[in-house]
Amino acid sequence: MSSLTSAAGQNQPAEDLKAVVQSGRVSNNVYSNSHVGLKLKLPQNPPCDAKLNTFVNTAPPGPLGVTVLNCVHYVQGMAGMYTFTVSVEYPYPNASGTTDLLVRYKRHSLMVHNPTMHTVQTEQTRRIADRDFVEIVMSNDLRSGGQYYLVATFTQFSRYLLMFQAAAPTVDAARALLKLDGKLDLSERH
Repeated sequence: MSSLTSAAGQNQPAEDLKAVVQSGRVSNNVYSNSHVGLKLKLPQNPPCDAKLNTFVNTAPPGPLGVTVLNCVHYVQGMAGMYTFTVSVEYPYPNASGTTDLLVRYKRHSLMVHNPTMHTVQTEQTRRIADRDFVEIVMSNDLRSGGQYYLVATFTQFSRYLLMFQAAAPTVDAARALLKLDGKLDLSERH
């Protein structure tokens, strides 16, 4: 009986993430996910092309999670181009500790998986939309010789680790995309 309960318990995050995938919507330039309790106004100036659930991992190895929103503004050349993503993850099964520790692990994973990625700023606490977030800033060397910058902010909400990430040709442009005050609503009731 205990092995049956254990197997069912291990499948619960995968089933929950399926509900996360099914609950996401974009309407009137707002992403909402009633299962997570998330509502977010998308970047508008310039607008981006929003795609839902572009990456889903419901089985180990790695963290169980979903990139629920991938919003890209394409332009010819790098100037003005950006990517804005939102991910919902279960922390690693054996991970414990604060959001800072989880983010440090994520930053290290980015550098291991992409050797052209460099740390610009280690974990810094930020207050965004009346919540505590941990922010990191990375740069990535492009084959063309240029760079782009990745700013990622993380917060724990309910049972999830939420990640809001922006990539742009400058740190300031990426950070501007993550100014979520007045744009982000996290609540259990949507």
